[in-house]
Amino acid sequence: ESVVQVVPSLEKVSCPACKITMPLHSKIGLEPLDQAATEEVVSDESWEREFLPGEQQVFNITLVSSATGTSSSYRITLTRDCPWYVNANYEDKFNQFASFVSTLFMWVSAPNFLAINKMTQFMDLTLKIP
Repeated sequence: ESVVQVVPSLEKVSCPACKITMPLHSKIGLEPLDQAATEEVVSDESWEREFLPGEQQVFNITLVSSATGTSSSYRITLTRDCPWYVNANYEDKFNQFASFVSTLFMWVSAPNFLAINKMTQFMDLTLKIP
């Protein structure tokens, strides 16, 4: 299992009025993390997300000091390493290529083309039946 866990920790002694904002786990679906809505979180609150093989996301954390009115933003890149042949991006591209080649072979082969033509004619006839 490939679960990434982020636990922001803030020292209340050095910055007692500081707040942390980051994407909350309950608000995150399949959208990229850098576009997810952020909310204030409690220090040492755990955040977890399962990553696909080869997935890379940018995680934004902002530290806001209410005493001085300043903020610092941190962009953390999270990546799940894996062999190239297990990478989700590679598998997706390979599946698209295989689908294209199989469709091309289907249309290029004369017997397959005739079978599809007959099937289309049959489906057209069945649509006309009341």
